Amino acid sequence: MDKCIYFKNQAEKLTYSSAEHIFPAAIGGIKKLDKGIVSDQANNIFSKLERKAFHESMIRINRQFGGIGKRGKRSDKANIQSATIELMQCQDDKAYSLGYLLKGSPITIPQFHIDVESKAITGASIPPSSQGIDLLDFVKTNWTGYYNIIINDKMQSKALLGFHENKWYLAMPNKESQGRCDDIINTLIQAQSIEKTNQETHTSQVAFDIPVVVDENYYRVIAKIAFNYLACICGQEFVLRDEFDSIRNYILNGGDNYKFVAFGNFSYKDMFPFS
Repeated sequence: MDKCIYFKNQAEKLTYSSAEHIFPAAIGGIKKLDKGIVSDQANNIFSKLERKAFHESMIRINRQFGGIGKRGKRSDKANIQSATIELMQCQDDKAYSLGYLLKGSPITIPQFHIDVESKAITGASIPPSSQGIDLLDFVKTNWTGYYNIIINDKMQSKALLGFHENKWYLAMPNKESQGRCDDIINTLIQAQSIEKTNQETHTSQVAFDIPVVVDENYYRVIAKIAFNYLACICGQEFVLRDEFDSIRNYILNGGDNYKFVAFGNFSYKDMFPFS
């Protein structure tokens, strides 16, 4: 029966083109619920929640060290595609660069070095894996006009503009630096030449600044996983019962989570007094 366990009474407005992973594919989930149990519309909501939760919570650290890529794959290609770009600092010279962890090893990405105060490009770094590319031609060809922002006040007057998997990243010391960085990027797009420095492979220790956020997005994703699992073991009809309406509403819309996040001991009867 096609009836979404989250939207429940809105069946006539919903579609069911794909099956929902019980555990998200982004953390290695493979097994799915049957089609017709979770709607495409609910799936779209969950995709946005999971993207934010897995890139900002403590789960991101496990993904970077454990090497879990898309759809549960552990190949280097899959992990590179799903990598989270971070700001890292070399412990020898304290210089910052943009990169990611590939199964625990730091990997840098092609990037430009910016001095925010003087509004100038001070150089460019090409990691060994990208040797041979012309960075200036590369940025002119691939510039989209959009970038993901990374803010870290430890950078002081420095900024970095990097590229990975068709996305641009701008790391800067504060939000107030964005206007200056935009001016520099516009100048870069129109430049004819730029000093290039090839980044050497070395054995120095690298430190990552990885902020961890545990917010409502995170709790809603965890609740969604638990509810999916309940549907798997108890069936669609069981979780469609009215007693679960407040839980499904919280997962879809957020709100007060005190009823669903437990910090003490509780019994089965406390969780399911109606069973």
